[in-house]
Amino acid sequence: MATQTSGSATGNNQYRRRPATPRPAAQITTQALLSQLLPKVERLHQVELAQGRNTHPEIIAALVQYGEIYVRFHVAENRSCPPELLSQLSQDRDANIRRAVAGNRATPVEILTKLCKDRNTDVQATAAKNPDCPAAQLQRLSCSANTQVRVSVAANPKCAPELLTKLCQDQDERVCRQALHNRRCPPDQLVAAAANSSSHTRRIVAENPSCPPGTLTELVQDADRTVRRLTLENPSLPRAVRAMYQLAHQ
Repeated sequence: MATQTSGSATGNNQYRRRPATPRPAAQITTQALLSQLLPKVERLHQVELAQGRNTHPEIIAALVQYGEIYVRFHVAENRSCPPELLSQLSQDRDANIRRAVAGNRATPVEILTKLCKDRNTDVQATAAKNPDCPAAQLQRLSCSANTQVRVSVAANPKCAPELLTKLCQDQDERVCRQALHNRRCPPDQLVAAAANSSSHTRRIVAENPSCPPGTLTELVQDADRTVRRLTLENPSLPRAVRAMYQLAHQ
């Protein structure tokens, strides 16, 4: 009987359930975790992260993916924003965000080229003012029907002198004056504008460092007091002329 009992016990042991092997916890991606944590971060801190030069790229990506419009705007302005995220933001439905990308000096040329053709003229204007805007796009936008776009082309610090010559003849005074204000404006255009009857135009010429010394020597005797003051402040005015003028008006 003892042997049977022992055998029976051994048989029962063969059918005992083995302890279940614990299953590994479900893995959560970094982006999924950040999407859960982002709403708990105060708005001010979100903006600080969006503007930060050293913010981790994965956090920047989360701000682009899950952040509100004002957060994405600050990311779009950030020069440390990775090119792939700037590309994503350049297609944002909000025009202000696309405009921020257009003004960012870190925006790749190919993205700027697309933004120069954006459906929103404010975005086009901002892209046209970006010093990295391609010359071909500046040439094209100089013919835009939108005045502000042409003003932005004239304001671009890398705008070609020959294109500025064209813009100096624009039908809108705002475009002409902005072209005259540009340091790359050809001297002959500045000389011609110095004789303009508008004191506003002469003031712009008087403060442009590219204005020829001879023209500045004439402007220092201008009837308009502001023109004279701006001419005296211009670093291109011959030192001897400035010294003599100051002696004569002590």
